[in-house]
Amino acid sequence: MNVKKLNHLEINISGTSGTSYRTIIDFEKSYILRSGIVNNEKVDLKPAMLNDIEKDRLREKLSHLSIESLKHIQGRVKENSELYWQVIATGDDETLQEVGVNQLPLEWNNFFRLLP
Repeated sequence: MNVKKLNHLEINISGTSGTSYRTIIDFEKSYILRSGIVNNEKVDLKPAMLNDIEKDRLREKLSHLSIESLKHIQGRVKENSELYWQVIATGDDETLQEVGVNQLPLEWNNFFRLLP
């Protein structure tokens, strides 16, 4: 998927300990929403608005994550799986939805550092 045509990106990460995180980046409406459950309490962070410069920088950073590489991750459910993730990327004429268990691709480890 061409990151320049990316309109919407949603990342959900859940752990078996009851902790989960959800991040939605909406390039069309220019905002980032973050929420999660930590210690069994829902946490909603204030939406972050994106100006055009921030959107361009974020798209550039996301281009290094190789969204297409998610198609090749073969997560296997194990009895002791600790991490479940889902990425939904929507572009002008394409939607990518991938789900995995345990390790995210290495380049995704620092995803949350990319966000303004």
